[in-house]
Amino acid sequence: MAVFIDITGWEEELASFEKTPEGVEFSRTHNSGISISKPLIPLQELLELTELFLVQTELRVHLDTYVVWQKQFDDHPDWGDDHPDRLNPPFEANLLFRRFYRWYTFKKNTPYGDLGLQQSKDLGYLICVRDLPGLRHDATFSYISQNYRLAPAYGDGEAS
Repeated sequence: MAVFIDITGWEEELASFEKTPEGVEFSRTHNSGISISKPLIPLQELLELTELFLVQTELRVHLDTYVVWQKQFDDHPDWGDDHPDRLNPPFEANLLFRRFYRWYTFKKNTPYGDLGLQQSKDLGYLICVRDLPGLRHDATFSYISQNYRLAPAYGDGEAS
């Protein structure tokens, strides 16, 4: 597993990679087909990605924007899926998350489906609004096991 301490230069690295034949093929694989057919993200990568969203300043700023946007729907359960604000998510934050997720999956050499990105953003959101106590807390692991589809851990049989 790659160790991510400093993500400086990730955008430039992704842009350079996408210009190579391997990068073109990876992008084609990452962007094509139905997400269900792509690998599920394993628990360890879900935790690692969420941690990056929570602690890396560049990513945290965008997570905070996402949190403010998402919280308004939690605060107004009467707003439906067709509410104008729901149809207008924070564009810059979503774009950055998608690009970063592409870089992350490139570094992992596995084009995980988009479900992993959504799960990571949602997990970060639940921690930010204090619905979950922290990333590596028993209640969080319980929530993940009850609500997320993940790849099986190495040596396990079925995905949860």
